[in-house]
Amino acid sequence: MHQYINFNHIYYFLVIAQEGSVTKASKKLHVTQPTLSSQLSQLEETLGTKLFDRNKRRLKLNKNGETVLNYAAKIFHLKEEMLSSLHEKETEINQVNIGVLPSLAKEVVYDFISCVWKHNNTRVHVSNYSLPSLEKHLISGDLDIVITDCFLDTGNSNLLVCEKVASYPIVAVAGNRFTKLKKTFPKSLSHEPLLHFSKHSQFRKQVDDFFSSHSIEPHIIGEVDDVSVMGLTAEENDCIAILPPIAVRNALKEKKLIQLGKIPELRYEVWMVQRKNALFSQHISESLEDFRETLKE
Repeated sequence: MHQYINFNHIYYFLVIAQEGSVTKASKKLHVTQPTLSSQLSQLEETLGTKLFDRNKRRLKLNKNGETVLNYAAKIFHLKEEMLSSLHEKETEINQVNIGVLPSLAKEVVYDFISCVWKHNNTRVHVSNYSLPSLEKHLISGDLDIVITDCFLDTGNSNLLVCEKVASYPIVAVAGNRFTKLKKTFPKSLSHEPLLHFSKHSQFRKQVDDFFSSHSIEPHIIGEVDDVSVMGLTAEENDCIAILPPIAVRNALKEKKLIQLGKIPELRYEVWMVQRKNALFSQHISESLEDFRETLKE
């Protein structure tokens, strides 16, 4: 005999799991905490198992809870998909909401948008956020995908999947007048004008460690975190920039910049983050695969 499951209970459980506490879920759902706690208890009683481990004020999904969460996410995604399919028209536009770090190379964002636009009737919306905000908006469903230049070290590994989709060597670039620096690179960078990463950047320490290990002392003329801005500045001003080649691929191709040399010890990574078991339309899934292929070296 099949047991009846109240899908309101499943939905309340899904929101509690996403928010991490009954208190936060209560505010989001506009339902009282006692009511939510009661609904959760009824669901656990129906399923015959506890879904959370109580840890002080925060609820942590146990193994059974993670299993139910995966199915719950699929259930409600399929519900939305069903409703959409009943009312969709041939001219209906699909939309994918992307969140990116401001420091991410703009060329990476452009590549993603280009992959999406290969498919008709698909719109892409891109927003810039800090890492904590990207995680928050992704878990809440405001964002479908997050693209960053660093690993998203999240405490919500049961909810999110972080995938490295590209890794590039870091290079030093500059205008043509710096051609002579190629011969003795990287020692030749000492005392030369450098536009550096700011101290807030994850790359600053890596580059500084590289300089220190090679006894290089460049003349730092400024700091910026946006690698695309670094490339443009190196192109328009007499300075050197250390960045991933993807950020200056057009300038290198058009010979507006030259590559002084590679720094194999350093890598620029591109990460894509999405909700675990996220379900996308065929067009979006194909766009993601195209994006992965585009970023391959």
